[in-house]
Amino acid sequence: TTATTTAATTTTTTTTTTTTTATTTSSESLDPKQCYAEVAILQKKLKDQSNEEKKTIQNLEAKIVNLEKELQVYKTKTTTVPVTVMSTVSTALSSTKTTSSTMKIPTSSKKNKKRKNSEKICKRARVLRKDRKHTPYISGCQFCDRQGARNESPDWEGPGWYKFAGGLKMSETYLQPNRCRAYSVGYIADCKGHPGKLYEMRTNVKICFPVRSGIFGIFGVQANKCGQSVKAKILNCGKFYAYYLPNTPGCNERYCGA
Repeated sequence: TTATTTAATTTTTTTTTTTTTATTTSSESLDPKQCYAEVAILQKKLKDQSNEEKKTIQNLEAKIVNLEKELQVYKTKTTTVPVTVMSTVSTALSSTKTTSSTMKIPTSSKKNKKRKNSEKICKRARVLRKDRKHTPYISGCQFCDRQGARNESPDWEGPGWYKFAGGLKMSETYLQPNRCRAYSVGYIADCKGHPGKLYEMRTNVKICFPVRSGIFGIFGVQANKCGQSVKAKILNCGKFYAYYLPNTPGCNERYCGA
């Protein structure tokens, strides 16, 4: 028993000694100077890294400043360009307006427009009845082509475009009174007379009405063959003529065909 106890104690002592020796060996392997050096190196690396980061940040900030300047320049350019463009466009538009206003319409289009207008006039001309033929009458009512007159012609509708029924046309020579159910009959007192070409129009055509001579125009014969007159228009419609006729100057005056 004693021998066994002695052996166990010896073993425990040996183990403790071994552990103490290992601890001593591990503590002796660490060098404080080396640790400080390593720490200093790490700190320097950190400083260098931070300096590099600072430089990078500064470079980025400088780039940002330059970009902002470029943006400002670009903004000023983009704001000024549209103004110049708009002024150019407005100048161009004004020039086109002036050119379009001064531009002459082609002759063909003018002719077509004039022809269409003439066709409308020929279609819409009012018809003057057959009793307007330039023939003598013995008795009956006398009429006048004056709107609102007491003896206004039944087929008279005031100033406008008219045509005579039956292909008649207004006389180009003076005729005796008391014809066409009126005392004074209008006639064309113009050397050119009616227009010869289709849809040709003549303006300011003088139409004369004879007047009586004597006291108050009641007694005597017709002395003045053109005592009163009006201005009319004549349009050649092919098979007939259309006349733009105003109201007659007085009553017992009428437009008649021959």
